[in-house]
Amino acid sequence: MAATAAPSRLETRQREDEARRSALDKISAAAKQYHFRRKTSHDSLTAMKGPPMAPHEFSQRLRNAFAISVTKTEVQVLVDLFDNDGDGKIDTAEFVFPLSSVGGPTPVRRDTTVV
Repeated sequence: MAATAAPSRLETRQREDEARRSALDKISAAAKQYHFRRKTSHDSLTAMKGPPMAPHEFSQRLRNAFAISVTKTEVQVLVDLFDNDGDGKIDTAEFVFPLSSVGGPTPVRRDTTVV
């Protein structure tokens, strides 16, 4: 049985870009159907409140609050995009404010360039 070669940096980058597009498409679609002034919407936002969310908890809350299912790769990409303070967790404000302010996510990406 032949060993499978590890993915190249380019292949890894392409998978991350695909995961980023997929995850943001899912969130954008949910945001477009979401009405921030309705009571049911308030209940969904309440589900996102609480202490900062680790990636697995963020994934669960997305599923419970917005019926969004994301892969492990997609959730990690979302954490990288929305985690403004760099603690590896998503605070409610880091996610809900961009989602509600424009009807879709506009994450502020921190520079993750490795020199």
